[in-house]
Amino acid sequence: MIDKVFIKASQRMFGMIKASTEILATPIWELMNPDKSIDVILNASDEIEEEFKVSLHLEYINKLIFEKVVSDSEKLESFLIDAKNHFVFLEGKFITKNYFLAKLIKLESVNFRVKLKPIWVKQNAVRFKIVNFQIWNTIPKKIDIVKIISQFDVLHKRYILKTIVELFPEFLSLTKLNNEIRVNLDYFLKKVYTEHRIKIKKIFAEKHKVYFLVKSNLLIRSIIDFFGTNVIELSKYSESDFQI
Repeated sequence: MIDKVFIKASQRMFGMIKASTEILATPIWELMNPDKSIDVILNASDEIEEEFKVSLHLEYINKLIFEKVVSDSEKLESFLIDAKNHFVFLEGKFITKNYFLAKLIKLESVNFRVKLKPIWVKQNAVRFKIVNFQIWNTIPKKIDIVKIISQFDVLHKRYILKTIVELFPEFLSLTKLNNEIRVNLDYFLKKVYTEHRIKIKKIFAEKHKVYFLVKSNLLIRSIIDFFGTNVIELSKYSESDFQI
């Protein structure tokens, strides 16, 4: 056990020495160049990998989704992502008035709520199991036919879910049985930096945030400073944070 700790500490120390040496060996005029200086720092950090707990605020993500997708969509009137009690929830209003069957019963829109449980993370892709899927009429009814039928109607649940996923083709997909949603987080990570390792190991959902255990050789703190703490927070990793 002591040997493992010593080896890990030695590797970290070597990485820090290498990073410092490369930065010190760089001419000052190159470090004063913003484009050059960030490359020097990032390249120097290649040997340093650390684990971080990254908190993603869903309030900002919801605003971004509305501006980029919902506002121009003919299928969605609203769409929100929430997180609590270890689950992620997708909810909103789905427009059905152009769907042939909806025209027959004069149904213009339905509310939906999908309850998801994160079950698997591999190669920066997360799989969420669909635990519950509810649909009901947006117009309150004493007897809600839509809600009653939807309990047995798997076909139209899949239709709504597939339509929603197709609005985000770059990073959302369904499994063959349509009982899981896959999220490709590499789509976002590659927008930050493509040459540096960022590995997501665990995911946890709680209190309107999604938490990630991230292992990276990238200077994540500088990214946090760039985006702002209203979007992303960084804190020390604790194993208890990801226990369900």
